[in-house]
Amino acid sequence: MGIGTFNLCLSAIPARYLRILEFVGFSGDRQLALEKLKLGLKQVNSLRGPLCAIILIIYNLVAKYTLGNHRGYEDISLAEQLIKPIASVSPNGIGIQYFMGST
Repeated sequence: MGIGTFNLCLSAIPARYLRILEFVGFSGDRQLALEKLKLGLKQVNSLRGPLCAIILIIYNLVAKYTLGNHRGYEDISLAEQLIKPIASVSPNGIGIQYFMGST
């Protein structure tokens, strides 16, 4: 989860600055980050699974829109798929209500 989140954050850095970080030893590989986070999703009986889902939801709904590479309804449907298992466990959680759009 940590490696995935860190690489996902680094992948948002412009290529000009990312070269400096790659020289130091950081990769910023977006595909590796998404694979690690999807691997963490499989751990449903721990805190890691829901946290990976929330990170992927934030990435799909907020970060991709802000960075300008969103795909509209495809990202929204993926976020809905990720939030359903979490919502079944704690439907009144503040994060769940925020991402579901309810008050």
